[in-house]
Amino acid sequence: PNQNITLPGVGSYIAMAILKADKHAIIYAILTMLVVILLYDQLLFRPLAGWVQKFKFETVEDVTFEQSWVVKLFQRTAFFKRIGYLFRILSDFLINFPLFNRKTDYHKNVVPDTYRRVITPIIYNVLLFSIIVSALVTTLYFIFTTLSFLELKHLLFLGSCTGARVLILIAISSLIWLPVGVWIGSRPHVSSVIQPIIQFLAAFPANLAFPVVAMLVVNHHLNFEIWASPLMVLGTQWYILFNVIAGTSALPKDLKQAVATFQVNGFLKWRKFILPGIFPYFLTGAITAAGGAWNASIVAEVVSWGSINLHATGLGAYITDATSQGQFIHVVLGTIIMCLFVLLINRVFWRPLYNFAAKRYTLQ
Repeated sequence: PNQNITLPGVGSYIAMAILKADKHAIIYAILTMLVVILLYDQLLFRPLAGWVQKFKFETVEDVTFEQSWVVKLFQRTAFFKRIGYLFRILSDFLINFPLFNRKTDYHKNVVPDTYRRVITPIIYNVLLFSIIVSALVTTLYFIFTTLSFLELKHLLFLGSCTGARVLILIAISSLIWLPVGVWIGSRPHVSSVIQPIIQFLAAFPANLAFPVVAMLVVNHHLNFEIWASPLMVLGTQWYILFNVIAGTSALPKDLKQAVATFQVNGFLKWRKFILPGIFPYFLTGAITAAGGAWNASIVAEVVSWGSINLHATGLGAYITDATSQGQFIHVVLGTIIMCLFVLLINRVFWRPLYNFAAKRYTLQ
């Protein structure tokens, strides 16, 4: 309980600033994150976004994509052209180095067809089944030899509270970001302007907003059981928005023109074209956001700002309290219960829904 291990970085700097309630340090951290995100966007992601455009195949001419200034700099500057030429020669030498391209006699090394089709799957399934059974038996033995029935019942209740928060918040986030994502994704020029802003918000550390919520809850005597919930999806809701934008942008342009030609608008357009077309993308974002929300519950259900400490009822708060008190067994138990909840929800809810989307709404 008395050990505190930190690594150099903005995250540990923010944690220390929150512990000391240092507002100036929080401002410095926000400015640093802004500069780093802008550099990543301009120097890495913008050039990559322009490069992947040449791999798109459309039967209808696409809107011209604005080229990154970094790419223009490398293409039009003689100095960078020479560097690029040298880099190309070095890459070609390394990739086509004789030791890496030795000829292989495929007739001698080919795996027998019977072994590949029959024996290998059997060995794989036996090993996988053995690992799953061993992990399950070990987990159940650990739980039933360590937990009493009342404590197990309490942990299941805490897991149900956190799970209910996650599902409700994912539903609310979907209702908000689904129409916004479709509006952005259907307008390429708007998307090129707004996406960097969204990337900044997505990369922005969510725990920087925790002190604001803590002060609001204390000053206005609010119920933290309710106001802790939005903190869980504050950093993960962007997965839904990004995937909806990507799904809308990926809708075939010939189908868009057909819908426009037949003047299909309003609710009919959403029901027959937009929602079926982006549903697999949206579902991917929702699943990712739900998984991130479970992880975020560990820090979102316990909020601190200097001497202010707020706790919500949930499995995340249980794990955080056990960690701060150095109770390793309770940390392991809380983590196991959370993993079981996530696996159960994935198997019962998300997996069937994803299989349905893959079979019904995937464009072939």
